[in-house]
Formats: sequence, structure tokens, C-alpha cells
Amino acid sequence: MARIGLTRPAGSRNADREEDEALRQDVTRAWSRSFLASHPNGLAAMAEDGVLATHAPGDLIFEGTDPGALSPLLLVSGLARTRLTQASGRMVTVRYARPGAIIGLVPFFIRMDPSRPRLTNWATSWRQVGGESRDVEVLQKTVVLHLNVNRVRAAMTTHPDLVMLCARNIAEQLVATQQRLADELFQPVRSRLATHLLTLADRSGAVIVVRVSHEAIAGALGSVREVVSRQLKQLEREGILRRSDGAGRYIEIVKPEVLRQIALGEEPLLGEGR
Repeated sequence: MARIGLTRPAGSRNADREEDEALRQDVTRAWSRSFLASHPNGLAAMAEDGVLATHAPGDLIFEGTDPGALSPLLLVSGLARTRLTQASGRMVTVRYARPGAIIGLVPFFIRMDPSRPRLTNWATSWRQVGGESRDVEVLQKTVVLHLNVNRVRAAMTTHPDLVMLCARNIAEQLVATQQRLADELFQPVRSRLATHLLTLADRSGAVIVVRVSHEAIAGALGSVREVVSRQLKQLEREGILRRSDGAGRYIEIVKPEVLRQIALGEEPLLGEGR
């Protein structure tokens, strides 16, 4: 396996080393879920000297106002979202990132364009395409692997087919983002909420749960907490959701098939918030 940087103080315990090995295994599993997994040299060429970092909910792992600080990274565990923020402060989520997602390829490619002087012009191009309005926010405790920029550049120079894989992934993200923005424009809040809940859902034993705050959901919808809370209560009254307000609060999706219909704009049940 490629060498992954892990910083431990002198005299680390065996438990620390066992934890490090578990993290390395997590990286391998996450990479196997990425779009680069099909390339035989991807992990060895790009993850060498990568550095693992852990982030708490609310942390920003990328800020559009400082794109030069970002190296491409692999999301190893957790959940994050790419969001666009208007000058007014309103936000909209354009992508969720789960284990296996590669984040930061667009600024990486803009920055490495050989036709532009290294610092000034690429940063100007980034601003012109609206790059400053985007960032990546952590929604759940998240571990990421920061890839070494020089190794990524060298890997793509040595293996041009890696560039083609990245181009295809960026194109797929573009189409998905356009569809998400169309949904934000044309779908009612109820349908958009259903879509986001299904996207955020994880299976916990026999149940399907969402472990994200109302504020985070509202931010993803470009709405406010009061509107989202009202819609969640309506879905709960209809028996589609069940909320736990104890320690480790979460939303349980009781009827995922009905929620999918609502996400598609269909209304199998009568209720408010259409």
C-alpha cells in the first residue's frame, strides 16, 4: 500500500499504531469506492505521502476564497457538502461527498494549466468562474486524505488515462449539479426536502436514519430552519418520518418508498407543504 503520512508523538502506544493501521485500511476501502479505483496505478501513484486529517461538523475543508491552499483530497469517512454562498448569505448545496469522493479536482486543474503564469492568472480565472462562492463543509465527523499535489501532477503526467478519468468525473458532476440546481428552482420545498433526506440517509441496523441538524438541512435547501421544521413535522404526522429527540438525535425514515415518490414530485398522501 502507498505510504500515508500519520503524525504521532514520540513514544506512541501500540494502540496508536493499531489505529493507524485501521485508518490505512479505511483509506484503501474509500479508494476502492472512488472513480479512480479502476486505474491499476491510481492509489500507488497518487496516495504516496498523503496526509490524513480529521474534521468536526461545521469545519470547512475547502474555502473558495483560498483555492491555492487546497490539495486534492480523498474523503475517507464521514459526510461533507459542496455549497454555493451568495453575497446575501443564502446558501445552496450542489453536491454531497461520501467515502470515496475526490474533492478539489477543479481548482487543481485550473491551477496546473501551463498556459497561465502560476499564481496571478489562474487565481483570476478562478474568481471569474465564481470559484470564490463555493466551499466544502463537514456535516459529520470526517476523515480526509490530503493528496500530495506534486505526486498527483506527476501521476497524471505519467498516466494520461488518469486525466481522462478525472475529466469524465468532472463532467458527470457538472450534469448532476445542473439537475440539482434545476430541482432547487422548480420543485416545492417538500419535494426538495425529501430528496435531501434520501441523499443524507444511512442504514443503522434495521432502520434508515439521517443524522444531520435541521439547520444543516435548511442550509442545504437554501431555506430557513422554521420552514424545514414545519415540513418535517408534517412528514412525521403522515407517518413517513419519526424523530428522536434524545441523545444522538436523528430522523428515522419509516416509509422510504413514499419519501421517494414525494421527491419525484408525486403526492401519494394528502398533506400540507406542497
